[in-house]
Amino acid sequence: MNNVRFQGKTLKVMASNEGLKPSRLGEYIPSTELETEERGKRIDKHESRHALMQKLNRDEELPKFPTSVITNEPSSCICLSNLFDLSEVNLEEDSTFFLDIRDEVLDECKEIGEVEDIFVDQTSNGDVWVKFAHRNIEAAKRAIKKLDGRKFGEREVTVWFTSEHMYNAKAGSVNK
Repeated sequence: MNNVRFQGKTLKVMASNEGLKPSRLGEYIPSTELETEERGKRIDKHESRHALMQKLNRDEELPKFPTSVITNEPSSCICLSNLFDLSEVNLEEDSTFFLDIRDEVLDECKEIGEVEDIFVDQTSNGDVWVKFAHRNIEAAKRAIKKLDGRKFGEREVTVWFTSEHMYNAKAGSVNK
């Protein structure tokens, strides 16, 4: 991932010495405070994805996601992203494409816990929303652990918690 271009800038990836400060001898010693260097910024592990992207971008303001879409607050609702690319979907050749995606995700999630509802956002680039029954947060946690970073075809899946409020809003606005 080193030297990857992101919004016109080159990212440099290095080993982390978080919590350590270099001594005069080149060794690293524990430090309670890390200093920000002129050439980069330290990203706190508790900062949001948006804050991370903003720090990487630095020059221009990024649009903000509604805070209820992506959340680190555990809930029984999750969103799997990057399962398909709309530009590659041909419903004339594969009229059951979205149903097949739904069924595959449902099969995976049913192994983890009882699923109350699931839908494929046909207006997105690969989002599938899952709501576990009985507000089962533990099932959602297991699903994230099992599915995040996993390959779906040639695509790497990203999974995160979403609030029940956002799930219900999306489910009501998107054809199932």
